[in-house]
Amino acid sequence: IGAGAYEALEFDRIGTKKVLQGLGIKSPDYVVANGYDEALKIFEHNPEQQYYVKVNIFRGDAETFACKGVTSARTLLMNMMSKFGPYADRQPILMEKAFDDGVEIGLDAFFNDTDWVAPYWMGFEIGGNVLEKTHDANALFGDVMAKLKPLLTQRKYRGPISIEGFWN
Repeated sequence: IGAGAYEALEFDRIGTKKVLQGLGIKSPDYVVANGYDEALKIFEHNPEQQYYVKVNIFRGDAETFACKGVTSARTLLMNMMSKFGPYADRQPILMEKAFDDGVEIGLDAFFNDTDWVAPYWMGFEIGGNVLEKTHDANALFGDVMAKLKPLLTQRKYRGPISIEGFWN
């Protein structure tokens, strides 16, 4: 979600998860770790679980990465946390449980403070390659769009929105 009243949703991934949950929009199960040591302990206690690891900011220098196992976690977490210097141990880390249940899909749309503006751009992505784009997003994203609409209308949000998910 672009700048404006909902800019915080771009920068606060943990807060966004809570908003989505409150709206009844499904998202992967997750845990929150505070810094490197807590994140590493989660990997130690769940050595077979793969996680998508994200700092609680939107993009920037610390990109999301997939990780499974303590050995990989040490290296990848250290690299991620090195970006934050003395604040690394205070950086909240969102760890989503990975799943391979479907095809990654994405929607780019615009909301005009009262409704969605067509056309919408939707793509199916495999390995970073978009396979198809279409403007008929209602079949796959209609439920999510309907759940977001009252919130966006209430706050008079006007701007672009990108939504990603898995379809199976």
